[in-house]
Amino acid sequence: MKRLRLHLRRLPRGVIGILLLLPLIAASAQETPARRHERVIEHLKRTAAEISAHALDGVNSLEDWQRQRPERRSELLYMLGLDPLPRRTPLKARITGSLERPGYPPRRSSFKACPDFT
Repeated sequence: MKRLRLHLRRLPRGVIGILLLLPLIAASAQETPARRHERVIEHLKRTAAEISAHALDGVNSLEDWQRQRPERRSELLYMLGLDPLPRRTPLKARITGSLERPGYPPRRSSFKACPDFT
């Protein structure tokens, strides 16, 4: 035991730390992909719950909401990649076909959501 202590004292602290972490590393290496996926999903659920729990902090009345709404809308649009909003373009909607049904006329239609798509 004394020899082991002497050898441990001679090792740099980083090496000792690595030696202490080896069992944990080995245990995580044996984790299955399904379990890793479960852990990621659990983490995302916890994070979403935390964000949701604090989403309306500072909003205690209608006046508070009306005051904070423009800023929160701006933040949401930024997070969605919609700040600034894309310019509106003509949809160029057209009916491509129709069917005869009793009581209603179903129609097949198409439109251009983005002007660059054909």
